[in-house]
Amino acid sequence: MLSELKFAQIDELLSITNDKGNTPILSLVELGQHESLAELLQHIENETDLDIITYLEQHNYYDQNILHLAALSLSLDSIYDVLQDYVGCLKLEEMMYPDKYGNTPIHYVAAKYDTKVFADFMLHLSLPKRQKITDLPNSQLVDCRNIIYQKTFSESFYLRQVLADDKHSSLATKFEFYGLIRKDCKQQLTHPENFYKYDETILKVLKYCLNEYSLLDSAYTTSHSLFLATVCQQNSGQKDTGSAEDLQLIVIDTINVEESKQETVQSVLNEMNVYNGKPKMAVIRSSVKEADLNLIPPGPDYLILSVKYKKDDYTRNPAPDIEKHEFLPSLISEFSCDPDVQKVSVNSTLNKRYIRNDDGEERATGHDKEGRLVDGKISQLLGHRIQKEVGQKIGKAFIICNQHEDSKYGVERKKALKNANAVLKEYFDFEVEVKYDLSAEEMLSSISEFSRSEGHGSMAALTILSHGYQRNIMGADNQSLCSVQEVVDSFNTGNVQNIPKLVFLSYCRGGIPPQFNRTPHSFESSAKFPWPERGPSEPNYQPLKKFIDSSLISRELGRHSTLPPLDVPVDCYIMFSTLPDSKSKPGLMFKCLSEHLRDLTSDYRSKLLTPATSSSDDITEQTDRQMSTDDSVLPDERKDKPVMRVNLLDLLTDVAGIMRDTSRSTQYANLCYTVDRNSQQIFIDIFKPSSESK
Repeated sequence: MLSELKFAQIDELLSITNDKGNTPILSLVELGQHESLAELLQHIENETDLDIITYLEQHNYYDQNILHLAALSLSLDSIYDVLQDYVGCLKLEEMMYPDKYGNTPIHYVAAKYDTKVFADFMLHLSLPKRQKITDLPNSQLVDCRNIIYQKTFSESFYLRQVLADDKHSSLATKFEFYGLIRKDCKQQLTHPENFYKYDETILKVLKYCLNEYSLLDSAYTTSHSLFLATVCQQNSGQKDTGSAEDLQLIVIDTINVEESKQETVQSVLNEMNVYNGKPKMAVIRSSVKEADLNLIPPGPDYLILSVKYKKDDYTRNPAPDIEKHEFLPSLISEFSCDPDVQKVSVNSTLNKRYIRNDDGEERATGHDKEGRLVDGKISQLLGHRIQKEVGQKIGKAFIICNQHEDSKYGVERKKALKNANAVLKEYFDFEVEVKYDLSAEEMLSSISEFSRSEGHGSMAALTILSHGYQRNIMGADNQSLCSVQEVVDSFNTGNVQNIPKLVFLSYCRGGIPPQFNRTPHSFESSAKFPWPERGPSEPNYQPLKKFIDSSLISRELGRHSTLPPLDVPVDCYIMFSTLPDSKSKPGLMFKCLSEHLRDLTSDYRSKLLTPATSSSDDITEQTDRQMSTDDSVLPDERKDKPVMRVNLLDLLTDVAGIMRDTSRSTQYANLCYTVDRNSQQIFIDIFKPSSESK
């Protein structure tokens, strides 16, 4: 029949709407008629000059587009298989808005526990958009976390909390007037619990897509008893790091370790690396009288907490009780708020946020003004907002860019410099100073001069883009070297000494090239992860299958098994562009950082949280929630106004996770910082670049 019609007649036919506002294409999707849908789309594409995407992006009177209706369809997988050929051409991010009931397509897919489509939808979105949608409540105040944490399909929950339907008692009565529903779908209406079954993999996908790792959920089979019982007793020659199926936690009191302590403790950390792809946490306790150890995380997914006590006879408690902790910062808070602790140093290559799984329920945490334990809970440290005077910059930033005219690396170095400048000047609102091609001696003297200069605000930043050799930073002369400790000491002087410091170091720290997947046994590297078959429209982040030979790591560690201790000042945050044993991919760190900040500050908020039309009076403004942002600062187009406030460590950790994904698990950032009992979590305002800077 269609072949006999002219293009104008076909266009008119495809634009007809029923009483719900559904076009013929939307109706076929809603009714699950995937064969007819495929035939119709194929005819439009092959036999006409009509723009098929225009019809696929339409929506009905309930603000439901083809993705909403596909997710609601009784033939979700079959319908989505038909749409797969067109997904790459759709403005998919813009189509993930809530409908009349406050549900995005992801809400509906999550409610059916369809892991494959859920992963495909999420992986088409940037990290900020995934986070926003996941925590976006619908009209019944239910978000995607609540839905997935149900861990079982309930017909009444689906009807009332997801579909917002209190008129029907069952799906069969709700859809009984659909005479055109496929016969093989009608059984889903009478026994939906047999078709929509919870799949634990969807929880793992959720954690991966949000850059989260839950300490207690079954997605990673973390052992609670391991946290309570695991202690490394070096003096008895015994150590317990748990089974390969558990998160690895080890506690070492260096007073019990015989000489040489550096080599012995480092050896224990290296042995933990056999649990590839699983998080490894090491708590190293020592007194201020003992020599500092510079422990190197042998790979990704390590967290090393070095706790310095003020006296030798400190209380040697067993492993931390994780039941008291809501998230990872509270673990650090437990140590740093101890009056006997001088400071806590963090060396992390985790690249993921670590939080408790609370099954979607809100928890009230009691804490005092210093973040100590109250009523059996440990709170996170109180937040400290980096303030700036109106019309003034947040502070001063110094960038050293070496080899920017180099024939081999010059182009990448200039791109990195451009991104670094945009991040510090436009997004963070620093006053930026740049110097080029300095020797090691010139770098140290310039940094010291910068720190002693006047005009520093409430925070200072330092960035070095250069080559590296023997784990030191190389000067532009390709001969002179300076250590990271020398850089940090030069920076932590003068007017910078007593304000928070942010340091970005992009240089090669070792000899392992960036072409290996260092976590081949992680969940996202396994065959169980439902990566899209055709890949999303953006680059496919699926990890490489090229795994590193353990002998290569051993040789690298053998060449440089120890380093002088790195003493990081309190409230100084260092982000290395790579692991201590690896080469650095030029420009990747600032590329990921600038793109992440662009996504955070883009105009997607209005597109994401507002339906396609405002014709319905039933739609109310949705609450915009995100774990790491403080939305007391809302988007404002006025000059010198931040668009949001973010937790600095959350920001850096998310960027580290994005680096890991975009490099397909071949590059991993390394975060180092030090806190004491007076430290607070830092919240930094993020600004939207002016149109001129874009």
